[in-house]
Amino acid sequence: GDTVGLTNFCDYFTTIKGGCILWGIALLAAGQSSAITTTYTGQYVMDGFLQMQIPVQWRAIITRFIAITPCVIVSILFPKNLNAMVNIVNASLSFLLPFALTPLIKFNCSHRVMGKEHASRGMEKFVLHLFAILVWGINAVALSTNGGGFFGDIRGRGDGTWGLLVVELLIQTLYAWWNWYTLFGGVAEVEYHEAPVILLDSRHDDFQQALNEELQDDNDDDDDDGMRLTHPYSDDVDGDDPMIFS
Repeated sequence: GDTVGLTNFCDYFTTIKGGCILWGIALLAAGQSSAITTTYTGQYVMDGFLQMQIPVQWRAIITRFIAITPCVIVSILFPKNLNAMVNIVNASLSFLLPFALTPLIKFNCSHRVMGKEHASRGMEKFVLHLFAILVWGINAVALSTNGGGFFGDIRGRGDGTWGLLVVELLIQTLYAWWNWYTLFGGVAEVEYHEAPVILLDSRHDDFQQALNEELQDDNDDDDDDGMRLTHPYSDDVDGDDPMIFS
């Protein structure tokens, strides 16, 4: 397992016509998918949650520099162990997946968070819960079996000790408790607006200004029932006054 990875996996497709080309296309597609999803995630986090107004060019340079620099350094310092490192990273990502998936499913099924009209219920809720349990179960088994990249591989090499077994049991217990408590535990009280909240990107400043000027008269005539517009980046926004169309 330590000698097989992305750099030489194509060797197993030599008997298939065009196998290496298909493998390269698959890697390219996986890389593009990962890059697109993380780019959109970073954009929404920085613009919407953190309200950081950074030019797109500088944002791309900074984020790519932070992500790529450590990878380049590691590949230069340890050129012979890249496959083993990639396998460790993949195993770690599978272990960490429930920490992102389980809360997402919990919130998606919560009436307090999503509202009664949008929260998943019935068969959809059952399937989502079953999927969360299945993902946790698969990763819990991989954590302790040979080939999973964790404790099972260590025992397979004959390096297992009683201390390692205690650590393994402790991690498995906490892993199970956290997933079950997150999935079936209660959700704290949250405040949300019944009216829709619309966040405008910083590139729409001119559009927002034109709308504000056009609707200024209406807002002055009826402050309570009229259309109220605020930009998430304006100075008078305190987090409790979103854009509301009534």
